[in-house]
Amino acid sequence: MATPARAYPHHEMNRMIPGEFVGPGQGVGGTPTRFASAVLPRLASDPANDREFTCLDLVQVSLADNPYDWTWAALSEAGVYTWGHTIGLNLGEPWRFVTWAFGAPRVYTAAYAEPLAPEDIAALYGPDAAGSARQDYKAVQLKLTRES
Repeated sequence: MATPARAYPHHEMNRMIPGEFVGPGQGVGGTPTRFASAVLPRLASDPANDREFTCLDLVQVSLADNPYDWTWAALSEAGVYTWGHTIGLNLGEPWRFVTWAFGAPRVYTAAYAEPLAPEDIAALYGPDAAGSARQDYKAVQLKLTRES
Protein backbone atom coordinates (compact mmCIF):
# COMPACT_ATOMS: atom_id res chain seq x y z
CA MET A 1 0.00 0.00 0.00
CA ALA A 2 1.27 3.48 -0.88
CA THR A 3 2.21 5.92 1.83
CA PRO A 4 -0.37 8.73 1.98
CA ALA A 5 0.78 12.34 1.92
CA ARG A 6 0.77 14.36 5.11
CA ALA A 7 -2.10 16.78 4.57
CA TYR A 8 -1.62 20.49 5.21
CA PRO A 9 -3.04 21.09 8.69
CA HIS A 10 -5.33 24.02 7.84
CA HIS A 11 -8.27 24.55 5.54
CA GLU A 12 -6.32 27.00 3.39
CA MET A 13 -2.76 27.23 2.15
CA ASN A 14 -1.08 30.60 1.99
CA ARG A 15 -1.31 32.01 -1.60
CA MET A 16 -3.85 29.42 -2.78
CA ILE A 17 -6.53 30.60 -5.20
CA PRO A 18 -9.94 29.02 -4.65
CA GLY A 19 -12.25 28.52 -7.60
CA GLU A 20 -14.20 26.06 -9.71
CA PHE A 21 -13.28 23.94 -12.70
CA VAL A 22 -15.79 24.29 -15.52
CA GLY A 23 -16.11 21.60 -18.15
CA PRO A 24 -17.16 21.68 -21.79
CA GLY A 25 -20.67 23.03 -22.25
CA GLN A 26 -20.86 24.29 -18.66
CA GLY A 27 -21.43 27.95 -17.93
CA VAL A 28 -19.98 30.11 -15.21
CA GLY A 29 -22.66 30.90 -12.64
CA GLY A 30 -22.68 33.23 -9.67
CA THR A 31 -20.10 33.22 -6.92
CA PRO A 32 -20.21 29.92 -5.01
CA THR A 33 -20.47 30.02 -1.22
CA ARG A 34 -17.93 27.19 -0.94
CA PHE A 35 -15.18 26.28 -3.37
CA ALA A 36 -14.45 22.66 -4.21
CA SER A 37 -11.26 23.42 -6.13
CA ALA A 38 -8.13 25.52 -5.77
CA VAL A 39 -4.73 26.08 -7.32
CA LEU A 40 -1.42 27.17 -5.82
CA PRO A 41 0.75 29.43 -8.03
CA ARG A 42 4.52 29.14 -8.01
CA LEU A 43 6.32 31.44 -5.57
CA ALA A 44 7.74 33.45 -8.50
CA SER A 45 4.27 34.03 -10.02
CA ASP A 46 2.13 37.13 -9.68
CA PRO A 47 -1.34 35.70 -10.42
CA ALA A 48 -3.05 39.05 -9.84
CA ASN A 49 -1.20 40.40 -12.89
CA ASP A 50 0.19 37.46 -14.87
CA ARG A 51 -1.84 36.43 -17.93
CA GLU A 52 -0.41 32.91 -17.65
CA PHE A 53 1.08 30.99 -14.73
CA THR A 54 1.95 27.48 -13.61
CA CYS A 55 0.38 26.12 -10.45
CA LEU A 56 -0.23 23.03 -8.39
CA ASP A 57 -3.69 21.51 -8.61
CA LEU A 58 -5.09 21.38 -5.06
CA VAL A 59 -7.78 18.92 -4.05
CA GLN A 60 -9.73 18.31 -0.86
CA VAL A 61 -8.84 15.18 1.09
CA SER A 62 -10.38 13.74 4.23
CA LEU A 63 -8.27 13.75 7.35
CA ALA A 64 -7.38 10.28 8.59
CA ASP A 65 -8.05 11.13 12.22
CA ASN A 66 -11.38 12.85 11.45
CA PRO A 67 -13.17 11.64 8.29
CA TYR A 68 -15.70 14.46 8.66
CA ASP A 69 -12.96 17.07 8.29
CA TRP A 70 -10.79 17.75 5.24
CA THR A 71 -7.82 19.74 4.06
CA TRP A 72 -6.16 20.80 0.81
CA ALA A 73 -3.42 18.64 -0.73
CA ALA A 74 -1.41 18.76 -3.94
CA LEU A 75 -2.90 16.39 -6.50
CA SER A 76 -0.53 13.64 -7.60
CA GLU A 77 -0.40 11.69 -10.84
CA ALA A 78 -1.98 8.81 -8.91
CA GLY A 79 -5.22 10.83 -8.65
CA VAL A 80 -5.73 12.13 -12.19
CA TYR A 81 -8.46 9.54 -12.84
CA THR A 82 -10.36 10.59 -9.69
CA TRP A 83 -11.33 14.22 -10.33
CA GLY A 84 -13.70 15.39 -13.07
CA HIS A 85 -11.45 18.11 -14.46
CA THR A 86 -8.38 15.87 -14.71
CA ILE A 87 -10.40 13.04 -16.24
CA GLY A 88 -11.60 15.59 -18.79
CA LEU A 89 -8.09 16.90 -19.44
CA ASN A 90 -6.92 13.30 -19.88
CA LEU A 91 -9.59 12.92 -22.58
CA GLY A 92 -8.49 16.14 -24.32
CA GLU A 93 -11.57 18.12 -23.27
CA PRO A 94 -11.38 21.92 -22.87
CA TRP A 95 -11.59 22.75 -19.14
CA ARG A 96 -11.45 26.15 -17.51
CA PHE A 97 -10.69 27.36 -14.00
CA VAL A 98 -12.81 30.23 -12.67
CA THR A 99 -11.89 32.27 -9.61
CA TRP A 100 -13.44 35.22 -7.84
CA ALA A 101 -10.28 35.83 -5.76
CA PHE A 102 -9.43 39.09 -7.55
CA GLY A 103 -12.83 40.80 -7.19
CA ALA A 104 -14.59 39.99 -10.46
CA PRO A 105 -14.74 36.50 -11.99
CA ARG A 106 -11.63 35.51 -13.92
CA VAL A 107 -11.66 32.62 -16.35
CA TYR A 108 -8.53 30.67 -17.23
CA THR A 109 -8.00 27.91 -19.78
CA ALA A 110 -6.52 24.93 -17.95
CA ALA A 111 -3.90 22.60 -19.43
CA TYR A 112 -1.43 20.16 -17.98
CA ALA A 113 2.13 21.37 -17.36
CA GLU A 114 5.02 19.00 -16.67
CA PRO A 115 4.49 16.82 -13.58
CA LEU A 116 6.76 17.82 -10.71
CA ALA A 117 8.93 15.47 -8.67
CA PRO A 118 8.24 15.63 -4.91
CA GLU A 119 11.77 16.82 -4.14
CA ASP A 120 11.30 19.87 -6.43
CA ILE A 121 8.04 21.14 -4.92
CA ALA A 122 9.49 23.08 -1.96
CA ALA A 123 11.77 25.22 -4.14
CA LEU A 124 8.96 26.24 -6.51
CA TYR A 125 5.95 26.33 -4.18
CA GLY A 126 7.23 26.42 -0.61
CA PRO A 127 7.53 23.93 2.26
CA ASP A 128 3.79 23.81 3.03
CA ALA A 129 3.01 22.69 -0.52
CA ALA A 130 5.79 20.10 -0.34
CA GLY A 131 4.34 18.81 2.93
CA SER A 132 0.90 18.39 1.34
CA ALA A 133 2.19 16.32 -1.58
CA ARG A 134 2.63 12.58 -1.90
CA GLN A 135 6.27 11.54 -1.87
CA ASP A 136 5.76 8.47 -4.04
CA TYR A 137 4.26 10.18 -7.12
CA LYS A 138 4.88 13.34 -9.10
CA ALA A 139 2.58 16.29 -8.43
CA VAL A 140 0.18 17.60 -11.07
CA GLN A 141 0.98 21.06 -12.36
CA LEU A 142 -1.42 23.08 -14.46
CA LYS A 143 -0.77 25.95 -16.83
CA LEU A 144 -3.55 28.52 -16.50
CA THR A 145 -4.03 31.09 -19.27
CA ARG A 146 -6.38 33.98 -18.61
CA GLU A 147 -9.38 34.32 -20.94
CA SER A 148 -11.18 37.19 -19.22
